[in-house]
Amino acid sequence: MQVYLIYHFFIISGLVHEASIFIILPLLLGVWSFLHRSDWCVKYALYVVFVFGVAIVETIYISTKGLDEIIDHSEYYSKLLSIDNHAYFDAVLVLYRSLGDNLSLTFNNTIDFYNVQRHLIMLAGLIPSFIIFKRLYVVTLQAVGIQSFEFVLLMLSLSPLLLYPLGYDQLRWWSMAIANLSISIVIIIIYNTELAEKLMDYFF
Repeated sequence: MQVYLIYHFFIISGLVHEASIFIILPLLLGVWSFLHRSDWCVKYALYVVFVFGVAIVETIYISTKGLDEIIDHSEYYSKLLSIDNHAYFDAVLVLYRSLGDNLSLTFNNTIDFYNVQRHLIMLAGLIPSFIIFKRLYVVTLQAVGIQSFEFVLLMLSLSPLLLYPLGYDQLRWWSMAIANLSISIVIIIIYNTELAEKLMDYFF
């Protein structure tokens, strides 16, 4: 029953926002796989591949065929302003950008001198998080190995960073990745007490 709930959840979430394939899908499948690690089998592996496949097809279709072509963006923006004067023009343009448009926009904004400075400041602010999570990965790798469900779950938690080329507000992707990592850590600590003790010894 759980596997079907996950499948339907992602079909619906993909319709809400196609980026869910990067934001939450890997994390949820990683958590589900981790919780079922004791009875993992080929059937489960095929299911994971199937869900990813459907999500990828859905994401590509929405990104290429889901652009708003019924009404011009300027006309749509004017209509929104007549309802609420807080409408943001760039937010409206999101409905009209293709995958290629997003890649080009992100690249041009990223290489802008001001945004390069902003990016460096952001990365400098994230240094404490980088240090903590580097230690986390080192301890996990030493304790359970690279092929463990725990290590795979931690790696899947970083999936929001795959959106880096598609959106120039990269702090959003870092915050989502850190949030995913925090969720994964809590789950691992709850279900793997031996690793939890090693993590506690290492950090405290």
